[in-house]
Amino acid sequence: MYLRVDFTETGRRALASAAYDLHVLCFYPGAALPIHPVPLRHLPAVPPLDYLFHHHVQVPLTGGPPKLYRAVDYLQWQPVPAHIQVGLADCLEVALAWDDLQPKHPLSCIVLLGQNGTFCEALSEFTVISLTRP
Repeated sequence: MYLRVDFTETGRRALASAAYDLHVLCFYPGAALPIHPVPLRHLPAVPPLDYLFHHHVQVPLTGGPPKLYRAVDYLQWQPVPAHIQVGLADCLEVALAWDDLQPKHPLSCIVLLGQNGTFCEALSEFTVISLTRP
């Protein structure tokens, strides 16, 4: 999966001055998998932010390793080994190996910006992005 987020010059400066994280949350329509809510505080109770998700990719924009989590029982997110590459310059690019996800199912995701565990903005503009493995 490849994700590219373009920022305005003002947006790039704002991101560089604070400890933001990019959150990509994925679910698999029709798949019977454990699912949990978005793990951010102060999240608006509107679709699709109130959906339930199976995978959560967290990318610290100030550096640090990106992480992949999988929903498990009892509303817990379990870290999962993953092959994630991140580039941040004129834009943010995130590449995640399809094999780290559920490759047999179509994927739907949302993209959020958070700071210190608190929701800031829905970068996917309150819509679901649907993908299928090539």
